[in-house]
Amino acid sequence: MANILPSPIKRRRWLITFLLMCCAPIIGYMVTLSPLLILAAGLAIFAGICMLFKPIIAVYLLVIGTAFDSINVSVGFALLGMGDLAAFALLPVWLAHRLIRLKDLQWPIGTHFLVAYFVLCAASMLVGVEPARGYTTFVRSAFCVVSLFAIVDLIRDSEQLENILLLIAGCAFLHAVFGLSMPMAATGRIGGLENQPNLLGAKIAFGLFPMAALYFRQRGALKRLLISAAVLTMMAAIILTISRGTYIGVLAGILFWLRRSPRLMFLMAAVSALTFFSLDRITENRVERIEKRLAFDGTSVTNRGAVAKNALRVVAQHPVFGVGFGQFTQLDEAIDVTAEAGRGGHSFYLSTAASAGLPALFAFLLFALSQIRQFGANRITLMKDLNRQGPTNERKLWVLNVFQIMLVFHGVHLVVRGSQRWMDWVMFSLYAATAVVIKHSWREREAETDTRRAKSS
Repeated sequence: MANILPSPIKRRRWLITFLLMCCAPIIGYMVTLSPLLILAAGLAIFAGICMLFKPIIAVYLLVIGTAFDSINVSVGFALLGMGDLAAFALLPVWLAHRLIRLKDLQWPIGTHFLVAYFVLCAASMLVGVEPARGYTTFVRSAFCVVSLFAIVDLIRDSEQLENILLLIAGCAFLHAVFGLSMPMAATGRIGGLENQPNLLGAKIAFGLFPMAALYFRQRGALKRLLISAAVLTMMAAIILTISRGTYIGVLAGILFWLRRSPRLMFLMAAVSALTFFSLDRITENRVERIEKRLAFDGTSVTNRGAVAKNALRVVAQHPVFGVGFGQFTQLDEAIDVTAEAGRGGHSFYLSTAASAGLPALFAFLLFALSQIRQFGANRITLMKDLNRQGPTNERKLWVLNVFQIMLVFHGVHLVVRGSQRWMDWVMFSLYAATAVVIKHSWREREAETDTRRAKSS
């Protein structure tokens, strides 16, 4: 039977024509009101058409927008961050891409676990102590989950993943520069554009690993010198955030990275010592603040301990659905709270268990475990085939290793940090995309090898 569906190119042309016809009356009306507005709309339409032909651009924009999500734009009814605006561009581009390309939808590994997590969160929200409180959080989380599917479907090769790592590293370096150049708070901690030291430390740390890994891929002395300067700048900024959770996460990531290389461990220890010694020479009082924070005594630790105890009591009394998804600050309506009522959770895992229930947490952890297991399988396969494939496998292995280190940092850091919507979900999406892209690449290569063997025989 003949294929009666139009080709992707024809479908793309018809879709663009239809969109332009729909926009024509709106454009004509807007011209009479505001030329600047029509210019912005025209640029948006042009960017949309470009992304329609190359949808990976929308993913790149979301990565950049997530890095600078603290920059808000007022749209009248709400303040939208750069991550929100980039996501509003990503999803229509992805849906249009799906209309053009009807086949080859790429699903994340462990999709059923993610769906189960989403369904359990919805059920928890509906039976929670105050469901109306969770509606906004749930809608935003649904937006993030759909974006995860879009990102996994749009990323198709390791070169795109490598570009994303470079973007993350570049954005993190800019955050470090802004953080060091902007006035410090009275507490002596830098907050940068985020105006929040813990969040700033996390965003810089995500980019520290690809920036440091990039050093070992370069052969030129000048490039290595520039990258070394960038790494030192980023480490100095992380240290000056005085974020204990970031310190712990970065240390875990570095130890995982250097577990098989004493030479690299010595090098990173030397860099850390040099950074800390430089700060000690520049500002002694700042080092004293760091040492005091690392003593883990004071009201901050006490208050977080009280929040953790409240969450554990909720898990013990309401293990299935918790107090309701998006309703963690209403713990006092489910249990008797004697301290820190109304505070948000400072642990992603504990707050998820307390708000959405243990089944939802387990479903999410099983989804994460699916990516971790695939990372391991991909690494074994790439290492076996490294000599024969050469540079191709070296790039894939580099991408896989860097994302694996970032995943270790992320997993540890979430023990002592609550969820940040776009930052965390975009990273979850990139882990899932890395797992499935590299898996498909070596499976396709195996299929090609089998085909060649069959033809030769």
